[in-house]
Amino acid sequence: MTDRVLVTGASGFIGYHLVSALLDHGHHIRCLVRPTSELSQLPLSALELVTGDILDPPSLATALDGIDAVYHLAGEIDGSAGKRLYRANVEGTRNLAAACAAAAKPPVLVLVSTLEAGGPDPNGRARTEHDPAAPLTHYGRSKLEGERAAAEFAGRVPITVVRAAAVFGEYDRQTLNIFKAFRLAGLGIYPLPRANRQRLSMVHAGDLAEFLLLAAERGERLDSARPETDGIGLYYPAAGEPLTLGEAIRTAAEGLGDQRVRIVDVPLALAFVVTGLAELWSRVSGRSPGVMTLDKARAAAAGSWTCSPKKSQQLGWETDRPVRERLRQTVRWYRQQGWL
Repeated sequence: MTDRVLVTGASGFIGYHLVSALLDHGHHIRCLVRPTSELSQLPLSALELVTGDILDPPSLATALDGIDAVYHLAGEIDGSAGKRLYRANVEGTRNLAAACAAAAKPPVLVLVSTLEAGGPDPNGRARTEHDPAAPLTHYGRSKLEGERAAAEFAGRVPITVVRAAAVFGEYDRQTLNIFKAFRLAGLGIYPLPRANRQRLSMVHAGDLAEFLLLAAERGERLDSARPETDGIGLYYPAAGEPLTLGEAIRTAAEGLGDQRVRIVDVPLALAFVVTGLAELWSRVSGRSPGVMTLDKARAAAAGSWTCSPKKSQQLGWETDRPVRERLRQTVRWYRQQGWL
C-alpha cells in the first residue's frame, strides 16, 4: 500500500494511534501541524510534516497536493471554549472540505466526529445511524455543525463521517484526568453523578484507528440528496458492551491492583454547581477547567450514551481486545510512563 494520506490533528492521542496504524499498513503520511504542535510522541523520521492550520485556507492547498485520503481529527474539544469551539469545529472543517473540493483530484475525506454529535440514547436504546441527531452539549452541537459544513461539498468530495464512541487509550490525558481528578486524596473515592447508572459506549483509539482505515478504503460516502436519517456515509464505531462510568473506573483500578474503589453518587444539582464554578474560575484565571465543565454535567444529566456498532462491523471491523482489557492496558501504560 502506497496511498498518500494527510492527517490533521496528528499531535493528539487519537492521531498517534492513527499514524501508527497507517505506518503499519504502508501508507505515505503527511501531517498538517502548527508551529506550536507537540510532536514528541510521533515517529517524525517516518512522516512528512507540512506547517499549516485548518483556519488558514491558503495553507491547505499545499498540504493536499497529491493526497489520496484525508483523516480529519483536528478540532477543539473544550465545551467551554465558546466561539473558539465553533470556529475550529465548524469553520475549520468547512475550510478543509472546500480545499478538498478545489483539488485537481478530490481526496476521500474521513471526518472524525463524536457520539455527542448524535446525542444520548433515544428512547432508552443504543443510537443507530438512522436516528435523527439530537446533540445536547456545546461540543456535540459544534461537531454536528462541522459535519453539515462538510456535507455541503458531498457532491464533489467523497466524505465519510465517523461518530466515535467515548475514545480512550495511551497518550489520552482526558481519561487520565478523570482517574486523577476524582481519586480523592488517594483514597479511591470517586464522587460522580450517575456513575453507576449512566452507560457509555467506548472504543480504544487503536481499534478506532483500524476502523478509520476501513472507512477510507471502502466506507459509504455522504449523499447530499439523501436525508440525514438515511444514515448514508455515517458510522458509529464502538467496542463490545457498554460500561457504566463506575464499571470503567473499577476496571481501571483493577489494572493498577487497587481494590480501594468507592463510587459516590453525588446529586446532579451539585455537579452543575461545581462545574459552573469551575468554568467561571477558568474564565477569570485564564486556565482550562479540565474535566469539570458544564458540558460534562449536561451529558451526565442526559442519561446513557450508547451506540450500535453493527453497521461499522459490516465493513469487516472487529475490535482487537475486550474493552475492559483495553482499559486495564491503558492505565498500566499510564503508570509505566509515570502519569499515574
